[in-house]
Amino acid sequence: MHPARTVRAALAVGASLVMLASACSSGTSTEPEPGPSNPAGPDKVVYLTGFNASAHDAFIFVADEKGFFDEAGIDVDIQLGAGTQNLGPMLADEAQFTYIDLVGLLYQMGNGQVEPGAFRVLSAVHQTTLAAILAPESSNIQSPQDLVGKKIGAFAGSPTEFLLPVYASLAGFEFDKSQIVSVAPTELFGLLPAHRADALSTFIIQKGVVENAAGEPMRVFPMNEVLSDMLGTALISTTALAESNPDLVTRFRDAALRGLEYTLANPEEAIQILSDRNPGAVPAIPPFVAQINVMKPYITGNVDKIGAIDESHVLRCISVLESSGLIPSGLTPDAILGPQTLMAS
Repeated sequence: MHPARTVRAALAVGASLVMLASACSSGTSTEPEPGPSNPAGPDKVVYLTGFNASAHDAFIFVADEKGFFDEAGIDVDIQLGAGTQNLGPMLADEAQFTYIDLVGLLYQMGNGQVEPGAFRVLSAVHQTTLAAILAPESSNIQSPQDLVGKKIGAFAGSPTEFLLPVYASLAGFEFDKSQIVSVAPTELFGLLPAHRADALSTFIIQKGVVENAAGEPMRVFPMNEVLSDMLGTALISTTALAESNPDLVTRFRDAALRGLEYTLANPEEAIQILSDRNPGAVPAIPPFVAQINVMKPYITGNVDKIGAIDESHVLRCISVLESSGLIPSGLTPDAILGPQTLMAS
């Protein structure tokens, strides 16, 4: 069985921890467009979702359901993915596209876990990190400074874990790594009700899930308020595919972004499509719609067109990771950017 599929049951609770959705350029229309002529038939590709079947993954199912890939001459097999576990199948050419947290990808490249230049960013999804700290409203945590000495749960290996010391430094409070309660996705949301953590470092779109698990409202401290240079998520392919078939990756990119544009404009329909395509993955429509609405400013902000990557933003992100000691010096934007990247003007 494909490794990306084996996580479906075990990681359903943590489906949105590695995020991913973005939009298409502001000038891209969602009206049907004729696909390229291909006598041999459509190009067949495999796409791995960011993490299982979550609200932030809805856009790819929408693009498929609305026929945007068909119009681009692409037959896409959407399989459920598992964050950074998607990278191995892509390098083995078992899958051709996914979307991933860029801070995590740069972190792995900088630390030698992934070869710099092995993957090509095709477009942004979220422009800045969705990482946030959530604390119960009933607690005495009313500001980031109140996190001193508190236990903070985080998904092991995620940017929500390794960015905590950087966030603390910029937010102005003392932090010790012993405060981190590092767990698997299936354990994270149970930490608050079990009193194993005082707060959670997760992604902001998980607020509703955390509140349901904890049984009370949460205060939210978005990391991008002080870590605005941290990138969000992106659609990626392998560099080998981008160089050997640039037309395919460009057509895929644009069709996927049309799906995201449609998702932002029609969140209820998008979540219904996600639910129909993944029975049991959407317990209730409204909370998933709320996640789409929470994501909107992360998708549409900071650049002149939705989905565009700003090279200077990539450089600033790398600089912060280097200056914080999270990666050694030497990584450059061309480790992830290339001719098929949708660049900001």
